[in-house]
Amino acid sequence: MSAQAFVEDRTRKGIEDSKKAFASVERIERLAKYHGDKARWVVDAWTEVWLSPEFANWSCRMFYQMCIARF
Repeated sequence: MSAQAFVEDRTRKGIEDSKKAFASVERIERLAKYHGDKARWVVDAWTEVWLSPEFANWSCRMFYQMCIARF
């Protein structure tokens, strides 16, 4: 896993696959080891943002340009 600078189709496909996998109670229970009773919320927050149409063209370029402009 790495930080994402922009949204790619293959990233979205992987997130779609993960969302399906986390429909399993066993997967959520394993994630609860790290996130407690917020495990389902963590998965939903992550997948809903990354799979939303509004996020499809997101890029960190704007943030990079803001940082460069400050120096």
